[in-house]
Amino acid sequence: MLKHLAISNYALIDSLSISFDDGFSVITGETGAGKSILLGALGFVLGDRSDSSIMLDESKKCTVEATFIIDNERFKPFFEANDLDFDDELILRRELTPTKKSRAFINDTPVTAQQLKELGTQLVDIHSQHDSLLLTNADFQLEIIDNAANNNALLNDYQKVYHRFVLLRNELKSLREMAQKNVAENDFLTFQLDELVKADLQEGEYEEVSQKLELLENAEEVKTLLAQSLSTLSESEYSILSQLNDLKSSVDHLRRYIPQAEQYLERIDSTKIELKDIAQDLDSLQDSTQFDASSLNEIQERFDLIQRLMMKHHVNDYAEMLKIREDLQKKVGAFANIDEQIVAKEREVKSCE
Repeated sequence: MLKHLAISNYALIDSLSISFDDGFSVITGETGAGKSILLGALGFVLGDRSDSSIMLDESKKCTVEATFIIDNERFKPFFEANDLDFDDELILRRELTPTKKSRAFINDTPVTAQQLKELGTQLVDIHSQHDSLLLTNADFQLEIIDNAANNNALLNDYQKVYHRFVLLRNELKSLREMAQKNVAENDFLTFQLDELVKADLQEGEYEEVSQKLELLENAEEVKTLLAQSLSTLSESEYSILSQLNDLKSSVDHLRRYIPQAEQYLERIDSTKIELKDIAQDLDSLQDSTQFDASSLNEIQERFDLIQRLMMKHHVNDYAEMLKIREDLQKKVGAFANIDEQIVAKEREVKSCE
Protein backbone atom coordinates (compact mmCIF):
# COMPACT_ATOMS: atom_id res chain seq x y z
CA MET A 1 0.00 0.00 0.00
CA LEU A 2 1.01 3.64 -0.51
CA LYS A 3 2.09 4.98 2.88
CA HIS A 4 3.50 8.41 2.12
CA LEU A 5 3.85 10.85 -0.78
CA ALA A 6 6.18 13.87 -0.74
CA ILE A 7 6.09 16.40 -3.61
CA SER A 8 8.40 19.35 -4.22
CA ASN A 9 8.28 21.94 -7.05
CA TYR A 10 5.73 19.98 -9.08
CA ALA A 11 3.09 21.82 -11.15
CA LEU A 12 1.30 24.16 -8.72
CA ILE A 13 2.76 22.47 -5.63
CA ASP A 14 5.71 24.13 -3.98
CA SER A 15 6.01 21.52 -1.22
CA LEU A 16 3.54 18.92 0.00
CA SER A 17 3.72 15.86 2.24
CA ILE A 18 0.77 13.52 2.65
CA SER A 19 0.42 10.22 4.51
CA PHE A 20 -2.12 7.44 4.00
CA ASP A 21 -3.56 5.05 6.58
CA ASP A 22 -4.67 1.44 6.15
CA GLY A 23 -7.89 0.95 4.28
CA PHE A 24 -9.69 3.00 1.67
CA SER A 25 -8.71 6.65 1.15
CA VAL A 26 -10.71 9.27 -0.74
CA ILE A 27 -9.48 12.70 -1.85
CA THR A 28 -12.26 15.09 -2.82
CA GLY A 29 -12.36 18.70 -3.92
CA GLU A 30 -13.67 21.14 -6.46
CA THR A 31 -12.41 21.32 -10.00
CA GLY A 32 -8.95 22.87 -9.96
CA ALA A 33 -8.29 21.96 -6.33
CA GLY A 34 -5.31 19.78 -7.34
CA LYS A 35 -6.63 16.20 -7.32
CA SER A 36 -5.27 15.47 -10.79
CA ILE A 37 -1.92 17.04 -9.85
CA LEU A 38 -1.57 14.51 -7.02
CA LEU A 39 -2.26 11.67 -9.46
CA GLY A 40 0.14 13.21 -11.97
CA ALA A 41 2.89 13.38 -9.34
CA LEU A 42 2.23 9.75 -8.38
CA GLY A 43 2.41 8.73 -12.03
CA PHE A 44 5.69 10.67 -12.38
CA VAL A 45 7.35 8.80 -9.49
CA LEU A 46 6.03 5.50 -10.90
CA GLY A 47 7.86 6.01 -14.20
CA ASP A 48 5.60 8.07 -16.48
CA ARG A 49 7.40 10.23 -19.04
CA SER A 50 8.83 13.43 -17.59
CA ASP A 51 8.02 16.89 -18.96
CA SER A 52 9.86 20.08 -18.01
CA SER A 53 6.52 21.92 -17.94
CA ILE A 54 5.69 20.17 -14.65
CA MET A 55 8.25 22.30 -12.80
CA LEU A 56 6.78 25.17 -10.80
CA ASP A 57 10.16 26.91 -10.66
CA GLU A 58 12.45 25.86 -13.50
CA SER A 59 15.52 27.04 -11.60
CA LYS A 60 14.94 24.43 -8.90
CA LYS A 61 14.88 20.65 -8.83
CA CYS A 62 11.52 18.86 -8.97
CA THR A 63 11.27 15.85 -6.64
CA VAL A 64 8.54 13.31 -5.93
CA GLU A 65 9.07 10.54 -3.37
CA ALA A 66 6.63 7.72 -2.63
CA THR A 67 6.87 5.22 0.24
CA PHE A 68 5.14 1.85 -0.08
CA ILE A 69 4.65 -1.02 2.34
CA ILE A 70 5.14 -4.30 0.49
CA ASP A 71 4.98 -7.72 2.10
CA ASN A 72 4.28 -9.71 -1.02
CA GLU A 73 6.79 -12.30 -2.21
CA ARG A 74 5.78 -11.59 -5.81
CA PHE A 75 8.00 -8.51 -5.85
CA LYS A 76 11.16 -10.43 -4.93
CA PRO A 77 11.94 -11.71 -8.45
CA PHE A 78 12.09 -8.11 -9.73
CA PHE A 79 14.53 -7.07 -6.98
CA GLU A 80 16.71 -10.15 -7.51
CA ALA A 81 16.77 -9.72 -11.30
CA ASN A 82 17.84 -6.08 -10.96
CA ASP A 83 20.27 -6.64 -8.07
CA LEU A 84 18.32 -4.42 -5.67
CA ASP A 85 17.87 -4.72 -1.90
CA PHE A 86 14.42 -6.03 -0.95
CA ASP A 87 12.68 -4.65 2.13
CA ASP A 88 9.10 -4.43 3.40
CA GLU A 89 9.35 -0.63 3.09
CA LEU A 90 9.96 0.51 -0.47
CA ILE A 91 10.96 4.08 -1.34
CA LEU A 92 10.71 5.36 -4.91
CA ARG A 93 12.17 8.76 -5.81
CA ARG A 94 12.14 10.63 -9.12
CA GLU A 95 13.93 13.89 -9.79
CA LEU A 96 13.94 16.38 -12.65
CA THR A 97 16.84 18.83 -12.58
CA PRO A 98 16.82 22.41 -13.94
CA THR A 99 18.88 21.05 -16.86
CA LYS A 100 15.90 18.79 -17.65
CA LYS A 101 17.78 15.63 -16.64
CA SER A 102 15.61 12.93 -15.08
CA ARG A 103 16.94 10.61 -12.37
CA ALA A 104 15.22 7.67 -10.68
CA PHE A 105 15.96 5.76 -7.47
CA ILE A 106 14.64 2.60 -5.82
CA ASN A 107 15.60 2.42 -2.14
CA ASP A 108 18.30 5.06 -2.84
CA THR A 109 19.83 2.96 -5.63
CA PRO A 110 19.95 4.67 -9.05
CA VAL A 111 17.85 2.86 -11.66
CA THR A 112 16.70 3.46 -15.22
CA ALA A 113 13.31 4.93 -16.06
CA GLN A 114 12.38 1.56 -17.59
CA GLN A 115 13.16 -0.28 -14.32
CA LEU A 116 11.10 2.28 -12.38
CA LYS A 117 8.22 1.91 -14.83
CA GLU A 118 8.36 -1.90 -14.62
CA LEU A 119 8.09 -1.84 -10.82
CA GLY A 120 5.53 0.99 -10.84
CA THR A 121 3.05 -0.97 -12.95
CA GLN A 122 3.16 -3.74 -10.33
CA LEU A 123 2.51 -1.33 -7.46
CA VAL A 124 -0.31 0.96 -8.63
CA ASP A 125 -3.01 0.96 -11.29
CA ILE A 126 -3.90 4.56 -12.20
CA HIS A 127 -6.84 4.96 -14.55
CA SER A 128 -9.65 7.32 -15.46
CA GLN A 129 -12.76 7.06 -17.59
CA HIS A 130 -10.60 7.60 -20.69
CA ASP A 131 -7.75 5.25 -19.73
CA SER A 132 -7.55 1.54 -20.56
CA LEU A 133 -7.86 -0.47 -17.36
CA LEU A 134 -5.17 -2.84 -16.17
CA LEU A 135 -8.02 -5.21 -15.32
CA THR A 136 -8.44 -5.94 -19.03
CA ASN A 137 -4.87 -7.27 -19.18
CA ALA A 138 -4.86 -11.08 -19.30
CA ASP A 139 -1.56 -11.35 -17.37
CA PHE A 140 -2.93 -9.11 -14.62
CA GLN A 141 -6.14 -11.15 -14.43
CA LEU A 142 -4.09 -14.34 -14.03
CA GLU A 143 -1.99 -12.65 -11.34
CA ILE A 144 -5.15 -11.76 -9.40
CA ILE A 145 -6.34 -15.36 -9.61
CA ASP A 146 -2.97 -16.67 -8.38
CA ASN A 147 -2.96 -14.18 -5.50
CA ALA A 148 -6.52 -15.06 -4.54
CA ALA A 149 -5.66 -18.77 -4.60
CA ASN A 150 -2.44 -18.12 -2.63
CA ASN A 151 -0.44 -19.83 -5.36
CA ASN A 152 2.72 -17.70 -5.07
CA ALA A 153 4.99 -20.45 -3.71
CA LEU A 154 3.73 -22.94 -6.29
CA LEU A 155 4.08 -20.34 -9.04
CA ASN A 156 7.68 -19.56 -8.06
CA ASP A 157 8.56 -23.26 -8.06
CA TYR A 158 6.94 -23.71 -11.45
CA GLN A 159 8.76 -20.70 -12.94
CA LYS A 160 12.15 -22.01 -11.75
CA VAL A 161 11.54 -25.40 -13.36
CA TYR A 162 10.13 -23.80 -16.52
CA HIS A 163 13.17 -21.54 -16.91
CA ARG A 164 15.42 -24.59 -16.57
CA PHE A 165 13.29 -26.41 -19.15
CA VAL A 166 13.69 -23.55 -21.64
CA LEU A 167 17.46 -23.47 -21.00
CA LEU A 168 17.84 -27.22 -21.53
CA ARG A 169 15.70 -27.11 -24.67
CA ASN A 170 17.89 -24.35 -26.13
CA GLU A 171 21.03 -26.33 -25.28
CA LEU A 172 19.56 -29.38 -27.04
CA LYS A 173 18.75 -27.26 -30.09
CA SER A 174 22.34 -25.95 -30.19
CA LEU A 175 23.76 -29.47 -29.99
CA ARG A 176 21.54 -30.67 -32.85
CA GLU A 177 22.53 -27.68 -35.00
CA MET A 178 26.19 -28.36 -34.23
CA ALA A 179 25.81 -31.98 -35.26
CA GLN A 180 24.19 -30.97 -38.58
CA LYS A 181 26.26 -27.95 -39.58
CA ASN A 182 29.72 -28.71 -38.22
CA VAL A 183 30.46 -32.00 -39.95
CA ALA A 184 32.64 -30.34 -42.60
CA GLU A 185 34.35 -28.16 -40.02
CA ASN A 186 35.05 -31.18 -37.82
CA ASP A 187 36.61 -33.01 -40.76
CA PHE A 188 38.94 -30.07 -41.29
CA LEU A 189 39.80 -29.86 -37.58
CA THR A 190 40.46 -33.60 -37.50
CA PHE A 191 42.80 -33.25 -40.48
CA GLN A 192 44.71 -30.45 -38.73
CA LEU A 193 44.93 -32.44 -35.51
CA ASP A 194 46.16 -35.58 -37.30
CA GLU A 195 48.89 -33.53 -38.94
CA LEU A 196 50.06 -32.15 -35.58
CA VAL A 197 49.85 -35.53 -33.85
CA LYS A 198 51.88 -37.12 -36.64
CA ALA A 199 54.50 -34.36 -36.22
CA ASP A 200 54.91 -35.50 -32.58
CA LEU A 201 55.93 -32.06 -31.32
CA GLN A 202 57.70 -32.15 -27.97
CA GLU A 203 57.95 -29.55 -25.21
CA GLY A 204 61.07 -27.39 -25.72
CA GLU A 205 61.97 -29.20 -28.94
CA TYR A 206 62.05 -26.13 -31.18
CA GLU A 207 64.85 -24.45 -29.24
CA GLU A 208 66.85 -27.66 -29.06
CA VAL A 209 66.53 -28.32 -32.80
CA SER A 210 67.43 -24.71 -33.60
CA GLN A 211 70.61 -24.96 -31.53
CA LYS A 212 71.64 -28.30 -33.07
CA LEU A 213 71.02 -26.96 -36.57
CA GLU A 214 73.08 -23.84 -35.94
CA LEU A 215 75.90 -25.95 -34.50
CA LEU A 216 76.01 -28.36 -37.45
CA GLU A 217 75.75 -25.56 -40.01
CA ASN A 218 78.79 -23.89 -38.40
CA ALA A 219 80.71 -27.05 -37.47
CA GLU A 220 84.03 -26.00 -39.05
CA GLU A 221 84.04 -22.64 -37.31
CA VAL A 222 83.15 -24.25 -33.95
CA LYS A 223 85.99 -26.78 -34.32
CA THR A 224 88.43 -24.01 -35.17
CA LEU A 225 87.38 -21.87 -32.21
CA LEU A 226 87.68 -24.79 -29.78
CA ALA A 227 91.14 -25.69 -31.10
CA GLN A 228 92.30 -22.07 -30.93
CA SER A 229 90.99 -21.73 -27.38
CA LEU A 230 92.83 -24.86 -26.19
CA SER A 231 96.00 -23.82 -27.97
CA THR A 232 95.88 -20.36 -26.40
CA LEU A 233 95.29 -21.80 -22.95
CA SER A 234 97.57 -24.81 -22.76
CA GLU A 235 98.77 -26.48 -25.94
CA SER A 236 101.03 -23.94 -27.69
CA GLU A 237 104.61 -23.12 -26.79
CA TYR A 238 103.55 -19.67 -25.62
CA SER A 239 100.24 -20.68 -24.06
CA ILE A 240 98.77 -18.77 -21.16
CA LEU A 241 99.52 -21.59 -18.71
CA SER A 242 103.12 -21.80 -19.95
CA GLN A 243 103.57 -18.07 -19.47
CA LEU A 244 102.01 -18.29 -16.02
CA ASN A 245 104.69 -20.83 -15.08
CA ASP A 246 107.35 -18.36 -16.22
CA LEU A 247 105.59 -15.60 -14.25
CA LYS A 248 105.53 -17.73 -11.12
CA SER A 249 109.23 -18.48 -11.43
CA SER A 250 110.06 -14.78 -11.75
CA VAL A 251 107.96 -13.80 -8.74
CA ASP A 252 109.47 -16.64 -6.74
CA HIS A 253 112.93 -15.16 -7.30
CA LEU A 254 111.63 -11.67 -6.64
CA ARG A 255 110.49 -12.49 -3.11
CA ARG A 256 114.13 -12.85 -1.98
CA TYR A 257 114.38 -9.12 -2.37
CA ILE A 258 110.76 -8.10 -1.81
CA PRO A 259 109.19 -10.42 0.82
CA GLN A 260 105.64 -9.14 0.23
CA ALA A 261 105.82 -10.51 -3.33
CA GLU A 262 105.07 -13.91 -1.83
CA GLN A 263 101.35 -13.04 -1.73
CA TYR A 264 101.33 -12.92 -5.53
CA LEU A 265 102.43 -16.54 -5.75
CA GLU A 266 99.16 -17.71 -4.15
CA ARG A 267 97.10 -15.60 -6.58
CA ILE A 268 99.10 -16.92 -9.53
CA ASP A 269 98.49 -20.51 -8.36
CA SER A 270 94.77 -19.78 -7.98
CA THR A 271 94.63 -18.38 -11.51
CA LYS A 272 96.48 -21.42 -12.88
CA ILE A 273 93.98 -23.78 -11.23
CA GLU A 274 91.03 -21.89 -12.74
CA LEU A 275 92.57 -21.80 -16.22
CA LYS A 276 93.44 -25.53 -16.08
CA ASP A 277 89.79 -26.26 -15.25
CA ILE A 278 88.70 -24.19 -18.23
CA ALA A 279 91.15 -26.03 -20.47
CA GLN A 280 89.84 -29.41 -19.28
CA ASP A 281 86.24 -28.30 -19.87
CA LEU A 282 87.07 -27.12 -23.38
CA ASP A 283 88.83 -30.38 -24.12
CA SER A 284 85.79 -32.35 -22.88
CA LEU A 285 83.52 -30.11 -24.92
CA GLN A 286 85.63 -30.76 -28.00
CA ASP A 287 85.37 -34.52 -27.47
CA SER A 288 81.63 -34.56 -26.63
CA THR A 289 80.35 -32.14 -29.30
CA GLN A 290 78.70 -34.10 -32.13
CA PHE A 291 79.62 -32.95 -35.61
CA ASP A 292 78.00 -35.79 -37.52
CA ALA A 293 77.38 -34.27 -40.94
CA SER A 294 74.96 -37.07 -41.84
CA SER A 295 72.51 -35.86 -39.18
CA LEU A 296 72.46 -32.33 -40.63
CA ASN A 297 69.79 -33.23 -43.22
CA GLU A 298 67.67 -34.94 -40.57
CA ILE A 299 67.84 -31.93 -38.23
CA GLN A 300 67.18 -29.55 -41.13
CA GLU A 301 64.06 -31.49 -42.17
CA ARG A 302 62.76 -31.49 -38.60
CA PHE A 303 63.34 -27.75 -38.27
CA ASP A 304 61.63 -27.07 -41.63
CA LEU A 305 58.61 -29.17 -40.60
CA ILE A 306 58.15 -27.21 -37.36
CA GLN A 307 58.56 -23.93 -39.25
CA ARG A 308 55.95 -24.92 -41.85
CA LEU A 309 53.43 -25.86 -39.14
CA MET A 310 54.01 -22.57 -37.30
CA MET A 311 53.52 -20.58 -40.52
CA LYS A 312 50.43 -22.61 -41.42
CA HIS A 313 48.80 -21.82 -38.07
CA HIS A 314 50.06 -18.21 -38.08
CA VAL A 315 52.08 -18.35 -34.86
CA ASN A 316 55.61 -17.20 -34.04
CA ASP A 317 55.87 -18.88 -30.66
CA TYR A 318 56.41 -22.66 -30.43
CA ALA A 319 54.42 -22.77 -27.17
CA GLU A 320 51.42 -21.36 -29.07
CA MET A 321 51.79 -24.20 -31.55
CA LEU A 322 51.47 -26.73 -28.72
CA LYS A 323 48.44 -24.80 -27.38
CA ILE A 324 46.75 -25.03 -30.79
CA ARG A 325 47.24 -28.80 -30.78
CA GLU A 326 45.66 -28.97 -27.30
CA ASP A 327 42.68 -26.85 -28.41
CA LEU A 328 42.14 -29.01 -31.49
CA GLN A 329 42.14 -32.13 -29.33
CA LYS A 330 39.41 -30.63 -27.14
CA LYS A 331 37.27 -29.52 -30.11
CA VAL A 332 37.55 -32.82 -31.95
CA GLY A 333 36.95 -34.71 -28.71
CA ALA A 334 33.82 -32.70 -27.99
CA PHE A 335 32.45 -33.39 -31.46
CA ALA A 336 33.35 -37.07 -31.29
CA ASN A 337 30.79 -37.75 -28.56
CA ILE A 338 28.16 -35.21 -29.66
CA ASP A 339 25.62 -37.98 -30.34
CA GLU A 340 25.95 -39.13 -26.73
CA GLN A 341 25.61 -35.52 -25.56
CA ILE A 342 22.40 -35.15 -27.57
CA VAL A 343 20.92 -38.34 -26.09
CA ALA A 344 21.83 -37.26 -22.55
CA LYS A 345 20.39 -33.78 -23.13
CA GLU A 346 17.18 -35.24 -24.56
CA ARG A 347 16.77 -37.24 -21.34
CA GLU A 348 17.28 -34.06 -19.27
CA VAL A 349 14.70 -32.17 -21.32
CA LYS A 350 12.17 -35.01 -21.03
CA SER A 351 12.67 -35.27 -17.28
CA CYS A 352 12.32 -31.52 -16.81
CA GLU A 353 9.26 -31.41 -19.06
